[in-house]
Amino acid sequence: MATAWTGSCCGWAWPRDISEELVNAAGGREHHIVGHLVTPQGPWRARLWLKPSQPDAPFSSTIDLHALIPGGAANSWAQAVSRYLFPSLVVGTFARGDGVTEAVLWERNRTTVLPPLIPGGPIAPGRNGTEVLPPLIAGPCVAEGINDQRQIVGWCVTGGERLAVLWEEQQPGQWTARELPGLGGTPRFSWAAGINATGRIGGISKDGNGRLMPTMWEAAAGTAVAAQALPLPGGYHGGGALGVSNRDHMAGFVTGDGQAAATLWRPEPERLYGIGSRASYRDINMRGDVLGESSNGAQLWATDVSIYDLSGLAPAFTPFAFNDHWWLAGVGLTFDTASNSMGLTGLLLQRV
Repeated sequence: MATAWTGSCCGWAWPRDISEELVNAAGGREHHIVGHLVTPQGPWRARLWLKPSQPDAPFSSTIDLHALIPGGAANSWAQAVSRYLFPSLVVGTFARGDGVTEAVLWERNRTTVLPPLIPGGPIAPGRNGTEVLPPLIAGPCVAEGINDQRQIVGWCVTGGERLAVLWEEQQPGQWTARELPGLGGTPRFSWAAGINATGRIGGISKDGNGRLMPTMWEAAAGTAVAAQALPLPGGYHGGGALGVSNRDHMAGFVTGDGQAAATLWRPEPERLYGIGSRASYRDINMRGDVLGESSNGAQLWATDVSIYDLSGLAPAFTPFAFNDHWWLAGVGLTFDTASNSMGLTGLLLQRV
């Protein structure tokens, strides 16, 4: 690949998402990467890494999000970060000692545990570090995505069913959980995976024929939300829409005949140019470029239908997220001088 890259290692980290370039309070430019630390001896701890935009600059600081969870947690995972806001909004999930997961929002001066979903019951308010409400009788919840308009998506389990959820802020610090309708399958199964700036949501829902279908919801503030199954290419019978760009491109996968294919809807379905049927989807940026993997390793498929082979950037490199500047966050093998061996670690690869 003609483009030059440099890499920065952020320790035993598992990055999950990366912001666009931000202007901080001092006027400097930086990117925010979220994920969690993984260690064999201790808990998984949600983290926010701050990286100046200069290619050779080290990480300026890290924030231990795990330590900010009201009441403490056994494990925590940061899943997504806002795109252009400074300070950033971060959403994720944590588990207490009983293993039940709850969705959480981290922001500069407040950490809010998002309410569970109670179908047919009252809408529950969120709870923050200054007001911890008693636990509500409901199943686990996971937050998967957030936009700069403070809309959060994910899923909750209730009554043995997994249901897609939209969390919205009615008043500052007071959040409500709303079930996103499914495609009519029983038992119900749906999962909201990502949301863009206009409230378009991508995910998965079971239809009346029992198929898990790529699904789109529109969640403009104050409007009713309906589920729409995305069309499938010929020969495929299911799939999922796992990411949405700000141009309303949706990306994910389709399944059929025992194999999956990375797919882009814009708005009609088309298998991404040059990707084999066994290609997997990882992320879509705000512009609509898609990150994934094929049998040849990590790949980037640009909106102009160019294909970039990323497999040689680092040994065993697996990308998870990227942004419009093509900064890549993932994991790969690096050499550990202390143990004189190769080890899996978090990597940030920057285009320069």
